[in-house]
Amino acid sequence: MLSPGAKVNPILFLEALKHSDSRKERNIYELGDENEEILHSLENEVNAVAREISSKTGIKLDDIPTLKDWFIGCYPDLIKDKSTTRNCLTSHSVYSALQEDFLKGLNNEPEQPKSRYLTEQIPYGLVSLKGLAELVGLNTPTIDAVIEKCQQYLGSKFIENGHLVQNSLQYTSAPQRFGINILSKLSRIYVPHTKDKKLETTEFKSEGITFFGKLLSDDSFNEIDQKITEKLKNCPETDVDKGLLNLHWKDPWFADLVSRPEFVNAACDLLEDDNVKVFSSLIVVKPPLGKSMVPWHQDAAYQWPIDPIDCASLWFALDDVSVENGAMEVALGGHRCGALPMRPTPALSDSQYFFSSQLQNSIAEENIQNFSLIHCTMARGECSFHHSMLPHSSPPNLTNRRRCAFVVRYCKSNTKLMIHPGMPREEFFRDYKLFDPKENREVIQ
Repeated sequence: MLSPGAKVNPILFLEALKHSDSRKERNIYELGDENEEILHSLENEVNAVAREISSKTGIKLDDIPTLKDWFIGCYPDLIKDKSTTRNCLTSHSVYSALQEDFLKGLNNEPEQPKSRYLTEQIPYGLVSLKGLAELVGLNTPTIDAVIEKCQQYLGSKFIENGHLVQNSLQYTSAPQRFGINILSKLSRIYVPHTKDKKLETTEFKSEGITFFGKLLSDDSFNEIDQKITEKLKNCPETDVDKGLLNLHWKDPWFADLVSRPEFVNAACDLLEDDNVKVFSSLIVVKPPLGKSMVPWHQDAAYQWPIDPIDCASLWFALDDVSVENGAMEVALGGHRCGALPMRPTPALSDSQYFFSSQLQNSIAEENIQNFSLIHCTMARGECSFHHSMLPHSSPPNLTNRRRCAFVVRYCKSNTKLMIHPGMPREEFFRDYKLFDPKENREVIQ
């Protein structure tokens, strides 16, 4: 966001286009009134994005200098007129020597060599800033317009109708290219979570998912990883409804794990409750080159017998999670639409099977298309929480490495079990109980 080149060079390119007949004779760093105003507007939009990121995440971005101050600070002896940004550019004693390189590719023939000031500062400059703006939900009409005018000379479409073009992200440094497609993913790189968890709570409400990064120390993580790996030994990949479910009722160690204050406190913040209970817990694992897949579904839509239905489901990654090894894909905001229609899941190939028998019914993909979809890529040791009604799916693990996570569904403290004769899965839920982490901690103490 500091980079002056990302803001200035595309505007200088547009100025050069206006003087096609005289561009070799004139100072290319001399902006006209119109492009000076565009540069000023673009700088204001970038600063607005910086302020919004700072406000929501706590990342310190309030010390970005103005373009004028940056030029004066870097070149105090090379600039004759320091009164405005435009004059700093025009009166710089060295910039005029760069004209020949800057003038490359001022037409849009694909084979024409392009100026590095264009090939660098659009995909790796302005498009990156546009990606940050999308993370915080800010409209950037000036940035959009500049990208749209310049991209035609690069033979690529980076933006269309005010939004990034997904297929072009691989040629940019936009955060979305690296799986940073929701603001909490950006925040976790710099701070584990916002100080008061306002960002995470807001995202959980609006998007149905939020990312906390690493909540536990490396020592704690290594202990958990070792314990769960031991538990997985000799456990078939298909044994998810028995051996890997609700271990917190069967093993005191897992009871302590779901009661960890780092997890419980985060769930309390997201559900806005002073205490929470555990509806269920589960080890989910996709072995290397595994066969199980998860069609589109909403967890609680499978007639969970609880009221209220709101749960914050911890997804604690024991391994790195990538698209290739079966990362969840979620439909942002889908939890606010109620139960989406389900139908029998299309038949699988002989080499695949459902992660759970309940998934014989699932949401048709055409009912997901209107949502914004993201892949929940994570590093080992990181945590996310998603709402119990958030639509999600995941493909088989096509890699040679395991994808394992520990899932805990935390519900509100006033949640009641709604168990009655003739209910779905009556036998399974007949003696079911909710687990209270607070009571468990009191016993431990």
